[in-house]
Amino acid sequence: MMTTSPHPDSLTTLQLKSIAMKRLGIFLLVMLAFSHAGIMAQGKDSLVLSLIDDSRWFDLRRLYRSESSEWNDYTRRYADAMIGNAFLQKGSYKKMKRLLKDKRTDDETQLWLSYLLASNLSRRGKNSKAASLLEKWLKQKQEVFGKEVLAGYAAYWQYYKTIGRNKSMHYVRPYGGVEIPFQVDTVRQHDMQSVVMLIEGEINGERVRFIFDTGAAMNVVSQELADRLNLTKTGVSMPVRGSKDLEEALVIAREMSVGNVVFGHVPFIVSNLPDMNSNIGYSHKINAIVGVPMMLALSRLDIDFKARRIRVDTEAGAPSEHIEPNLCFDSQTGGLRMEYEHEGKHYMCMPDFGAPWSMLGKHFFEGNKEKIIRLPTDTISYWGIGGIQNIRQHSLHDFILTIGELRCKMPEVRIVEDRDFTDLLGMDVFQWFSKVIFDLDNMRLQVIP
Repeated sequence: MMTTSPHPDSLTTLQLKSIAMKRLGIFLLVMLAFSHAGIMAQGKDSLVLSLIDDSRWFDLRRLYRSESSEWNDYTRRYADAMIGNAFLQKGSYKKMKRLLKDKRTDDETQLWLSYLLASNLSRRGKNSKAASLLEKWLKQKQEVFGKEVLAGYAAYWQYYKTIGRNKSMHYVRPYGGVEIPFQVDTVRQHDMQSVVMLIEGEINGERVRFIFDTGAAMNVVSQELADRLNLTKTGVSMPVRGSKDLEEALVIAREMSVGNVVFGHVPFIVSNLPDMNSNIGYSHKINAIVGVPMMLALSRLDIDFKARRIRVDTEAGAPSEHIEPNLCFDSQTGGLRMEYEHEGKHYMCMPDFGAPWSMLGKHFFEGNKEKIIRLPTDTISYWGIGGIQNIRQHSLHDFILTIGELRCKMPEVRIVEDRDFTDLLGMDVFQWFSKVIFDLDNMRLQVIP
């Protein structure tokens, strides 16, 4: 994760981090100029501001339930709307719209909220409406902000407009239900424990092997594959940040098939994915990644590790107010976050099937620094766009955590001394469950032993 008080000179980024021997995934990182000037009062209300800045939605929800009666009216409404947006709650759209129109909301916050509201609409498949809303606010703020500030928002307006025009990710539910076979396979020739989920499918009728990456906020294809399949160029560029800052193209595939499902007009970001074969001995060439866009289209994924099938529960029903979420959307990355418990404390991480290994970063390190710094350290390398970077890590053995109602034990977890590194739980955890269920209607992740 990047800083929570974004600067205008580093607006909107798509971040790709591939952890050598450990990690391949992609984040949509939004770094849009934003401040809370004039919004929050001092004292307790400043804590609300800090939780919002750090996208700590679970902590904010608990605080809201216990102390919101003591907050001023605007702070209470602001926090309520932001919580609703993060958890895709029913009624959150109207709350955000009322906040946008509130005279106490300053220009910078209006621009930020218009982006969050547009992203909320996009997750619900209403991309044309998202584009119209964001365009409206961009026009209103032209005289207030310079082009540099508005450029990041404008990139997303173009993105929503393009995928809305193409009715992105639509599909017809197959008779008998969705069934997508997958493999759990090693990604390194000499490390049988480093695994990812691989799905055999097609793009525009040509066979492709995808990595299924629940940590990927967007689908990705390599430049080589995009050229070979002649994917439709949109003229839209998305800023990409890895080891270097780049501009990457948005392309549209006419169709993508996985299992017995055919998706129409599928958006991909074109990126030169790291050559794992030549650098760290990966046994599969990485050409394509599917992630959160497919998950949102399917809504409720039952991932059966025994049968090696992804199925969609057609009888899951409407969202329920009685189901307590343990998933949320990060307002800065657009990716999924999950809450887990360790030694009576709550932590937030990314549930990341694109990561062979779990790695805990800033959230866990900051809360356990005194214990962690006494552990032995070594250096690992991770891939990003532009090359390899080295980071220090600690190994913590016999790590016990609770996911939902299930308590489980990890033989080892790696802890990174990097404030910008997002905590993630990878396939070294999830592959050992018989089922993992992502219920995005109720923002709930369930693991079954």
